[in-house]
Amino acid sequence: MTQNLRPIEYSDKGYPMVHSEVFHTAAGTPYLKAPGVAMISAPSVDLSGMRPFLDGFGTELDFGQYLDDPVEIS
Repeated sequence: MTQNLRPIEYSDKGYPMVHSEVFHTAAGTPYLKAPGVAMISAPSVDLSGMRPFLDGFGTELDFGQYLDDPVEIS
């Protein structure tokens, strides 16, 4: 079986897209022969405002340590 791989393109913001060609019937009805996909958004996380909230539970509980985690959320 031969795979027809379409190229991955990127939007101005760097989001990946794989376009699908739109075909039309003789009557003009549009249809696809293969799926396409486009990423339209990405989550953004800013935890900087969490430290005062977490410290409110008591600094002895050290909940603020979770904000010092070296693994970046992306």
